[in-house]
Amino acid sequence: MILTTERLILRPWKETDAESLYEYAKDPDIGPSAGWPVHQNIAESREVIQNVFQGKECYAVCEKGTDQAIGAIELKLNGSTDMTEQDKECELGYWLGKPFWGRGYIPEAAEELIHRGFEDLGMTTIWCRYYDGNEKSKRVQEKLGFLYHHTCDEVPVPLLNEVRVEHTNYMTGNQWKMRHERREKIKMFRPIRRKKRMISEKDAKKLLLHEKRAVLAVNGDDGYPFAFPINYFYEPESEKIYFHGAKAGHKVDALKKDDKVCFTVYGNEVHEEGDWAPYLQSVVIFGRCHLIEDSGITEAKVRELAEKYYPTKEEIDAEIAADIKAVQLYEITIEHMSGKQIHEK
Repeated sequence: MILTTERLILRPWKETDAESLYEYAKDPDIGPSAGWPVHQNIAESREVIQNVFQGKECYAVCEKGTDQAIGAIELKLNGSTDMTEQDKECELGYWLGKPFWGRGYIPEAAEELIHRGFEDLGMTTIWCRYYDGNEKSKRVQEKLGFLYHHTCDEVPVPLLNEVRVEHTNYMTGNQWKMRHERREKIKMFRPIRRKKRMISEKDAKKLLLHEKRAVLAVNGDDGYPFAFPINYFYEPESEKIYFHGAKAGHKVDALKKDDKVCFTVYGNEVHEEGDWAPYLQSVVIFGRCHLIEDSGITEAKVRELAEKYYPTKEEIDAEIAADIKAVQLYEITIEHMSGKQIHEK
């Protein structure tokens, strides 16, 4: 199997790759951070190709226009990984030669292999891990959309005779599908014009998670936009936003006619010493807003919303008992999210 991306070719390893493998695997900044020792000679690299890089979904990473192997990427299937015992689950592993760092090659290759895992191989979950301190691998997994699962404080690293802290992340097929669909929809929306002001998706979600107030805009009467402040909570697992309000009024009428909305949150104000003007972050979301009619879901989500604002469970219970029958729950499905930071001067 040979896979291609915009800039790369992913192909099976060959014994003739031994010299190229040794060129990059002898670098002490490559193997040890991933849990394996530096290669001592070409013969050792050839042995690794013969005995390690023979998995059904193990590929050499090559730049288009050259057949030189500059890294490795693999979906380690059940029987080749200790992260799962399920045939429909696997582990993603990767490394890249140091001269090619900073070009986005591994995320590009991984996107293709993840697509293959879910679409062609029928995987339900893909696992991934990194050792504490390996910030490059951590950023790759965050960029790909993997979610945190757990941390083990004492994990043996037998090839190096060490014990390390290991962080485990995962991605399900449903999560990948949602992310893939959202990325396709991004093409419909305008990108941020001043790229230097952009914040990462991780920082945008962090702001969304921790701020308490936002402004929601809908298409109102006679084509006029109608914007109003709301309290809300963001659910990272489903990537949905919830808020509540009355069961009738301008907002309800507008959403029944057109479910497209724009949601804006801002905050995380920071002052640098000696500067009167703060730095401020904002997140703008485009999506679809629906009215939730199920009373059980409404009460559960309203309770989660209240836990963000109310100080005690007793107050939450009292408010829900008194008013839940008059509450309308609203759910926003995120189609596009962008964030930026500005200096207010």
